[in-house]
Amino acid sequence: MNEKYNFEVLVKLLSELWYKGDSSLDDELDKFEEAISKSGYGESAFGVARANYDRIEVIPDSKVKFYAEYYDGCQAPFTVCIWNKPIKELEELLKEASPTLYKEYIMRLTGSWHK
Repeated sequence: MNEKYNFEVLVKLLSELWYKGDSSLDDELDKFEEAISKSGYGESAFGVARANYDRIEVIPDSKVKFYAEYYDGCQAPFTVCIWNKPIKELEELLKEASPTLYKEYIMRLTGSWHK
């Protein structure tokens, strides 16, 4: 399993869903962001990139295990997501917080969303 790839897929998917504004997913996204914060192992702001979710980058960071940011070209980079545990634990947190988003993530990760 490529943890960096999985993290990037998860972050970009949730940022895309946030931007698309499906009101049925608003609460799900909020619950997951809150779960990340309450875990004590990360933080997130999936909506920060808005329409530019495809420009989010996963950057190596010596202080945390996973770090994704968005740079708009003008201001300092914006943090999209920080996670300081193995990706499996973030996936489990997503599954607990929102089975709906977890299903979307697995479909995107496996490529079955194209079918």
